[in-house]
Amino acid sequence: MHLLTAKYIAIYTRKTYKRHCKTRNTPDGICFAASLCFAVQMLKRAHDNVESANGLFKDEHLLTFYNLFNKEPYHFYDFSAHIQNLIETGIYKNMRLTDVLKIAAGLLTAQENFIANKNKTTKHNKKNHDNKLVYTLVSGVKVADEIDMMIKHRTDFQNIALIITTKISGNHDANDLFQHSTVLINLEKYLYFYDPNFGVYIIPSTEDDSFTCQNLLVSIARNLKIRETCRLSPFPHHIRVQIDRP
Repeated sequence: MHLLTAKYIAIYTRKTYKRHCKTRNTPDGICFAASLCFAVQMLKRAHDNVESANGLFKDEHLLTFYNLFNKEPYHFYDFSAHIQNLIETGIYKNMRLTDVLKIAAGLLTAQENFIANKNKTTKHNKKNHDNKLVYTLVSGVKVADEIDMMIKHRTDFQNIALIITTKISGNHDANDLFQHSTVLINLEKYLYFYDPNFGVYIIPSTEDDSFTCQNLLVSIARNLKIRETCRLSPFPHHIRVQIDRP
């Protein structure tokens, strides 16, 4: 395996995403917030199932993806657009990204607690709320190694998501938060990659370690239909999200 092609797609979201951006007047897209919201929702739901039902298997992951993008698409995208606007407004006001992220994290947590209370399915529900998500900024120097580690050592990186920000042009302005964002997520050793422009991919295990961070960047460029090679943002604009268990 060298590139993420259509045969690895689990859920195709391109048409729904483009339709939302057009009808909700967000021509520049909401890829950063959609990647962040996807990571948060998947980690919270996966953790709730770990506590209550000995974990989810891949089929349950796929059903969760399907429900999110087919039964709840505009709820997901509208909330993502709200988060995106909040982040961009904070950056425009010269707020530090860490401060903006704290505000966004508060909204995301409130939403997830609302969803959990609305859909109480387990007696462990209250306990699960005590497990907070931790958001950590990752520098551009370290993020490539972290991506490769997540791909190669799946058992050691369970239930961790990494929002990846990429640059396309040569403009490396620290205030330019991103040009495109995606998320790599490990759910109980199963590895997935969500690109809002295309959909959710399953990244299968490869014994020869043939799939790397560089392959991922080339795949992102292909999804954007550009000839340039995507580059990881050199700034600490990448975000690791993981469960903080008391």
